[in-house]
Order: sequence, then structure tokens, then C-alpha cells
Amino acid sequence: MVLGFKKQFVEKIKAGSKKHTIREDKKNRWKVGNKIHFATGIRTKAYNQFADGVCTLIEPFEVKYKYEDRKTTANVFVNNELLGQAIWFDCKLKSSSFSVDMLSANDGFTRTNDFFDWFDKDFKGKLIHWDLH
Repeated sequence: MVLGFKKQFVEKIKAGSKKHTIREDKKNRWKVGNKIHFATGIRTKAYNQFADGVCTLIEPFEVKYKYEDRKTTANVFVNNELLGQAIWFDCKLKSSSFSVDMLSANDGFTRTNDFFDWFDKDFKGKLIHWDLH
């Protein structure tokens, strides 16, 4: 299966610092053992497959936001269990749990805030792990 990425993630995938991706999977297509073709420019003339791998683990993933006056909380769930949370006050990130910071880093984001800019509303999907060939 082809997994498309923005160019900002290519070197992190090749170096092994981006260890997984988070995707919707409404048709339940992702399975452990699936071959993965990592690419940029999906469905364009700029298509570039830059790596091959295999899916090693699939986990349910969810972000749920709660808004209270000037405070926003994002609860992050992996395998239907609370992994951790991030809290903003007046739109400024004030705290995030270590486990959420690690998830964010392993997903290729330099800052936890960047991760939540990407996942900026309630989201349900899958955490897809891989090994590169």
C-alpha cells in the first residue's frame, strides 16, 4: 500500500526518527504485514517513492478536545486508553504530558504544538507503525 507524506517528513522517515503515522482508515484497510511504499507527490507527476517497509502494528488513535472558557484540553487516546493530554490557556500551550510529547516526536513533529496544529479538531483514526526495508 502507498503511504503519502509531505516532503518535511521524508528525511525523518529515512533516519528512523519518524516511527509511525496517524491516518483515517474508514475501510479498515491497514493490517499488520501490509507492504508499505513511502512516497511524496501522490497522484501527481512529482510522484517519488523514497522507501519501502512493512506494517508492524496498528493501534486505534483518537484526539478529543474540550473547551472551557479560556482553557482548551486535548485528550489523546491510543488503544482506547488515555495516553495523555495537552492544555492551552488563552490559545497558548501551557502543558503537555511526556507521553504526548514522545508521540508527537515519534510522529515527526519538532514541537508538540506543531502536532496539535496538524490535529486541530476531534479526530479518530489509526496509529500505523512500520519497519523500513
